[in-house]
Amino acid sequence: MRFHRQFLSFSVVAVLAFPGVALANGYQNLHQSAMGLGTAYAANGTGIDDLSAIFSNPASLTRFEGWNASAGVTLILPTDTFESLSATTSSGAPVTDGTPAVPSQFLDTTVSGYWYISRQLSDRMHFGLAFNAPWATASDYTDTAASRYTASSTELTAYNLSPVLAYQVNDKLSIAAGLNVQYYMSKFSSNLPLDPTAPSLATDASLTFEGNKLAFGATIGVEYQATEKWRFGASYRTAINHEFDGDVEIDGPAATLAALNAANIASTGTAQYDIATPWMLQLGAHGQINDKLEVFGSATL
Repeated sequence: MRFHRQFLSFSVVAVLAFPGVALANGYQNLHQSAMGLGTAYAANGTGIDDLSAIFSNPASLTRFEGWNASAGVTLILPTDTFESLSATTSSGAPVTDGTPAVPSQFLDTTVSGYWYISRQLSDRMHFGLAFNAPWATASDYTDTAASRYTASSTELTAYNLSPVLAYQVNDKLSIAAGLNVQYYMSKFSSNLPLDPTAPSLATDASLTFEGNKLAFGATIGVEYQATEKWRFGASYRTAINHEFDGDVEIDGPAATLAALNAANIASTGTAQYDIATPWMLQLGAHGQINDKLEVFGSATL
């Protein structure tokens, strides 16, 4: 990591003036089904036998007659570490301010919940409603980390409400489509050095971006009971692009804020940035070999 002489003005002005783009693949939360988790997601796509199956394939909804409901909570306990983390100023001096300079356990413990309900509308038509958070992460770095000018904390959560209609075409084939109503909450923080050539915690300011956005996507699915023993499924979830008009706030020591103000850098402003939750294709296979043996297969692209 290298800091340039123009870092102070560039960091604020560029973020305020130009949109950035982030992709969500790195924090996808697949923990939306107890059975899916219990089979290491091999049952995703067509093998899950409770209502949470509609997360990975909405066409699975036709396998559940009458009224149904399913809910769950997952406790996520991540472990993490940095290796060989370092940063230097524009003059080549190392960024070191206090201990530890390398953050440990920066990913936060989180709780993820989900619920699903369904009702059979007719012999062939089914309605379902799902709520979950398929994209989420939270991290908090120590203030003394050498990486503090890149990130000090991150909170990203995409809540998803999905109404689904599924139709059983015949005894073998089912199809489904649903709407994804996604509310995305984002918050980023990093330190801002008053003097990029000699950054110091004593004069650092904190820079925080925060924005929420509602956007929409769609999901479709198909499930095919090929034989009495074998079933196959496929589903596709569209990408959802969130275009944020977020808020920016700079805080810190009074002397630092006064120096920024003298440089015509305001302590509040707006930021335009994009975060895309990417498209996802899931394929699944389930085989009931005999009364004691089942096989599952799943692929996610």
